[in-house]
Amino acid sequence: MFSLEDRVAIVTGGSGYLGRSHAVHLARAGAKLVIADIKDASETIAAVEAAGSEAVWVETDVADFDSAKAMAAKTVDLYGRIDILVNNAAIVSGIQKPWTMISPDEWRTNLDVDLAGMFLSARAVHPTMVAQGYGRIINISSGTIMLGQPMMLQYVSAKGGVLAFTRSLATEVGAEGITVNALLVGFFPHAAIEGADQLTEMIVGMQAIHRVGQPEDLSPAIVFLASEEARWITGQALAVDGGLVRAGG
Repeated sequence: MFSLEDRVAIVTGGSGYLGRSHAVHLARAGAKLVIADIKDASETIAAVEAAGSEAVWVETDVADFDSAKAMAAKTVDLYGRIDILVNNAAIVSGIQKPWTMISPDEWRTNLDVDLAGMFLSARAVHPTMVAQGYGRIINISSGTIMLGQPMMLQYVSAKGGVLAFTRSLATEVGAEGITVNALLVGFFPHAAIEGADQLTEMIVGMQAIHRVGQPEDLSPAIVFLASEEARWITGQALAVDGGLVRAGG
């Protein structure tokens, strides 16, 4: 197990299905958690406490810079530092439609949350990480960007931007002791994803490993990238998808 003792981690979108798993796995490694989400985080906090650590909910709209800065300030007030930012918040429901049916507002909303939200959250925590000379930023992208996934243009476009953002930001902050990496996440079906039942059989058949992904298949990669053992890794994109990109692309 990689140790995150005495580290403080922010997980955006930590009230959700995968975000809760990320928080719990970071907690098991010893980190204290700040759950930054517009939704109540009581279930995630209970799960983190059951894992032997502590967590607080900071109500946050990642698409709003003032809200993101308040999140960072609250974290420093509570714990004195910010070591890890997991940029997990995203819009994952109601996205399957032909691109000609996507309204301009839907397009902007997806980019505001799924891409701009990462930029704003990183900007908010950056001063603290620079002062520490240490930071880990982990951005959640998607394997769909490698597959030319149809019917999800607003989501895929935003997640493609996450990869470019990751590589460019890593170059700018590397000398400051901050690493920036991305995960190309595969298909983890759950109730929040519209049409999950219909998609599951098709996607599992495309994977090299023919089973449905579980949160515990994904979250340990975040713990690794957040750890000291990953100190020489930055600007990278790791596919955690059961071989979907390999088999499908």
